[in-house]
Amino acid sequence: MGLGDRIVVLDQSGTVLFSNREAAAVFPELQAGVNLISLWQPNPLDEIQSLLAGIQSVRTGSTDQIEIELCHRAQSQQVWFEARISRFEPGETGFVLLVLREITTRKRQDIQQLSFRQNVQKVATEWYRTFDSILMPIFIVDAAGHLVRLNQSALQLFPFSRFQDAIGHPFTTIATAENSTQLDQLFRQTLVGAGPQKQKITNPLQNKIWEVTTSLCDNRETEDTCVIFVFHDVTQLVHLQESLQENQHLAALGRVISGLAHQVRNPLFAISATLDAFEARFGRQEDARRYVNVLHEEINRVNQLMHELVEFGSPIKLSLVESQLGSVVDKAMIDCQPIATAIGVILEKKVMGVLPKVLIDPDKFTEVFCNLLDNALQYSTPQGHVVVELSQVSSQAQTFVHCRVCDSGPGFPAEDLDRVFDPFYTRRFGKIGLGLASVHRVVTAHGGRISAANAPNQGGVISIWLPVPPSNPN
Repeated sequence: MGLGDRIVVLDQSGTVLFSNREAAAVFPELQAGVNLISLWQPNPLDEIQSLLAGIQSVRTGSTDQIEIELCHRAQSQQVWFEARISRFEPGETGFVLLVLREITTRKRQDIQQLSFRQNVQKVATEWYRTFDSILMPIFIVDAAGHLVRLNQSALQLFPFSRFQDAIGHPFTTIATAENSTQLDQLFRQTLVGAGPQKQKITNPLQNKIWEVTTSLCDNRETEDTCVIFVFHDVTQLVHLQESLQENQHLAALGRVISGLAHQVRNPLFAISATLDAFEARFGRQEDARRYVNVLHEEINRVNQLMHELVEFGSPIKLSLVESQLGSVVDKAMIDCQPIATAIGVILEKKVMGVLPKVLIDPDKFTEVFCNLLDNALQYSTPQGHVVVELSQVSSQAQTFVHCRVCDSGPGFPAEDLDRVFDPFYTRRFGKIGLGLASVHRVVTAHGGRISAANAPNQGGVISIWLPVPPSNPN
């Protein structure tokens, strides 16, 4: 017992035998001869009932000592006591000792701490709800590249169903082989203090185009550094822009082709007819034969150019058939094998598992793969490899056949990646730049997607995703 404690002594019946001045000041009703149990029994307060229960427990010998907290209102203020009830001189003549120690200051501190914790919990809950209600995927990555926080929208980008499963995993699990390099580059540039970064990232499996923004979050107090990723879905905007640009290109191309066909075909026919007449008269002469052959080759080249222009400027007509994409690739590889043999490059095909059929125009896609293989062969070095990889991939809503055409060349210049599929863009001498543009046009006409990227080690990669039709279409 300490100085200032309130002390009350009760007999076995609960009658007050003694109470000191401190106890009487707080509980004036506790006078000698008053039965405390009879006095407080009608009191509805839980604290009083707990105190009486403790006294009863000690009186009957169920326990020797018990401690409870008691709240008492004195002069319109709440005062808290720590009540220690103990029994001494056991037996019929035993006494019950009630010691009340004021703990008001401590109790108020506890209440303030509890209120503070509840407010913090409320703020945290509201923050989490706000964070999760944001439709844009947002996630936070530590300096090692591991996830430390993400919202509900971001969770859908990862192959996890629960937040606790995602925390601690590398953020690159969101990426495909093609865009992991882009995301990692954004992360590293932000981490070294290059300022906020922004770049468009394509996720073909979800048919999404994201504008990814990164910013650095540096806590100087804890010396923790993290990078915040914000994904903004710009798929519809990009598709509208692409559609507008393509329509503008096609409209301009249609006008060019219409005028070009009219201006070129008649003179070309006259040149060809004149050359035929010249060949009929002088073709047997050895010197003339050499020049006649060169002129025929150039006329054929111009005719082929006109054919490509007219084909590209005309609407696509598809004859769709459920086909195995691997068979179409085989046919294209046979067509391109003489070129591969001539330049010393090995053509390979790798198929991962059994692939479902896709709804395509086999002839159009044979041209697609011939274009892609020819392009890959021209940029590959002798003794290099051009590999066509086929696999099945699935997203939450769709199954695709994924095709990657990988070469062993220098890859695409970084500044050209956004222009690879533009009409009339080429770095190959003697070409007009309609090959990859035609490929892009055919793939998108089939409801597929196509992208260009560079492999982590060496070489360019063209990836195509074709949707697998429902097994029982209506």
